[in-house]
Amino acid sequence: MKRLIMILLGISSAAVPEPPAPRDERSDTAAIVQLLNHWGEAMSRRDAAALGLLLTDDFTLVSPRGRLMQKTVYVKNRDSSGVFIEQSWRFDDVAVRFYGETAVATSRYTSKSQFNEKLTGVTYDTSGQYERTDTLVKAGGRWRAAATQLTPIEYPGAHALSETGALHGIEGNQLTWSDSPIFPGARSAVLYGKPYFGGYALRVRRSDGHVEQPHQHESDEHVSVISGVVHIGVGESLDRAGARTFRAGSYVVIPARTVHFSWAEGEAAEDVYWTGPAPRVEARPAGGK
Repeated sequence: MKRLIMILLGISSAAVPEPPAPRDERSDTAAIVQLLNHWGEAMSRRDAAALGLLLTDDFTLVSPRGRLMQKTVYVKNRDSSGVFIEQSWRFDDVAVRFYGETAVATSRYTSKSQFNEKLTGVTYDTSGQYERTDTLVKAGGRWRAAATQLTPIEYPGAHALSETGALHGIEGNQLTWSDSPIFPGARSAVLYGKPYFGGYALRVRRSDGHVEQPHQHESDEHVSVISGVVHIGVGESLDRAGARTFRAGSYVVIPARTVHFSWAEGEAAEDVYWTGPAPRVEARPAGGK
């Protein structure tokens, strides 16, 4: 009987797992902060190899514009030939919570950066401050990022003056005109805002017969025809017969991601406003009929 009791006690003690060693949260937090700093350094150097080592293979990013981006695209956009350039960066107020071998890090991320729109050759200033959330996992004793979300602290459609309630205005003789990257072949002047972040507004001057080939934008486009006649149509081919005619005083709304085209009859001027970021995306190569 005594022997049986000893055997049962042995089995019972063997079945009880050893309590896990207490987590060294200070050390793990320091490792995660170091990873975030290495991340910023890799982007500034445009070092795709170093950046890739900090991310899991299935890493995803939710961008400030709400787009889901996979690791391959994220890293490619930031390599030596990529469209995104991080000039300087800073993490503030980093806080880390642990859930086993998973951690969630929140921070305030300040970025000075630019995005090069290869199709139009336009460079957009994408600098700003973001509330940032990183989800990280630990495997093989090393932390890597599995997911990141960036949320603009300032609503993209708000101007800096909005916080003060100051009146924003510009007179016609103060406009700065240049060849328009958004309306190739036309001239434009910025009335308000930052083109990449939106909302923003342009005044556009178009010569007689000027054509906008089929394209789309990520945000709603509002058009006020100031002078002349503008024809606007919807579709991936320039179907003049199906277009509508808008004369001075007309107002048009083109919904986001709607492929559209237009041309001017006589010299025309328009005020065009986008409700958010609106890089131009061609429906097909420029120059088509």
